Amino acid sequence: LYEERVYKLSINCAKQAVKKGCKVFVQLSTGDVYKSGATPSTETSATAPWNDLAKYKLKVDEELQNMPGLNLVILRPAVVYGIGAMTGL
Repeated sequence: LYEERVYKLSINCAKQAVKKGCKVFVQLSTGDVYKSGATPSTETSATAPWNDLAKYKLKVDEELQNMPGLNLVILRPAVVYGIGAMTGL
């Protein structure tokens, strides 16, 4: 399911963006790809996906970075939890 709906969907969209000559492709990833720790993650932090969704998002992110002709922006929203997290992780 993740292979089909996360990985293949994202890769196919990126391929179309290249084909159509889009100026930029924005990949909405997840902060869950980074290794958990006491300090905030950065773009160069170690990765250790927390769940299956993060595993496939990271796989997409890595492949898109090597796609010829794709002007890529990867957004990874922060993981927020605590009393304000109404739906959990």
